[in-house]
Amino acid sequence: MDTHISALPCADDYLIAPFYSQLSGQFSYVLSEPSTKEAAVIDCSAEYNPLTGEITYKHAENIIRYLQSRELHLSWILESQLHTGYFSAAGYLRHRCGGNLAISAKITEIVASLQPLLPLYARHKNPYPYFDTLLEESDRIKLGANTIEIIETPGHNISALCFRTGDYIFTGNTLLLPDRGTGDVNSLFSNPQQLFTSIAKLLARPGDVNVLVGRDWPSNNRALEYQSTLDEQRRKNIDVAGIDRDTFVKNKLKAKPHNLCPYWPAVQWNLHAGSWPAGQHFFNVPIYNSCNTRAVLEH
Repeated sequence: MDTHISALPCADDYLIAPFYSQLSGQFSYVLSEPSTKEAAVIDCSAEYNPLTGEITYKHAENIIRYLQSRELHLSWILESQLHTGYFSAAGYLRHRCGGNLAISAKITEIVASLQPLLPLYARHKNPYPYFDTLLEESDRIKLGANTIEIIETPGHNISALCFRTGDYIFTGNTLLLPDRGTGDVNSLFSNPQQLFTSIAKLLARPGDVNVLVGRDWPSNNRALEYQSTLDEQRRKNIDVAGIDRDTFVKNKLKAKPHNLCPYWPAVQWNLHAGSWPAGQHFFNVPIYNSCNTRAVLEH
């Protein structure tokens, strides 16, 4: 079941509406300016059934109903990274509502790195056919009279971005709630050294800035949450509070990943911004066998 949480009023005449997908464990956010009716959506996920291969868009439709009920115009669809743990509904949102679909410019490096593994991507040297805007550090997006600042935070993913507006930073899967720590570093596109540097860059900002995370999950200890402050992160985050770089890197490398499924299908789906024709599609999954198990048949 999806959860829509009451909107947060912001000092800059914004409303922020969080939506939670239990299937992906991810938060999506609708950022809107009531005076101009402009809106941006951050990290909208689709539903993937690994048994049937079916992609559905119930979570996205919840967000669309919210936009329509408030007569909001979707100007921006923002991806905080090339997601590897779930299927993005960004392309579906653009199909249904319009808007500029934006992701980090570092996605070009991901495409290049995949070409030796997946020959399919040898011909996909430029992701512009799928994304409208490629974002870089310190870019600014206009939303009504306000702006959204782009902050590059590689580490959990080379393409990871955070989005700041007013006193809020949307940290995606880079910085989680204090008792969850930080994003994992178990994918091909991760680097724990970079993640430590990115977290330090975020924590250098004023402590009263609000952090809105991209991922959380309920547990026996507490209910679902999505908000903290940078001051709380500095004092309480289990991965970084009082921890030096070397210890951080060592701990992250031995930590279990939060979610590696459906890694390869999600990567290929999301490299196309989820913009696929209706019908059946097949994805490539590279397999490396560390032992010649066929040797007995070769004698």
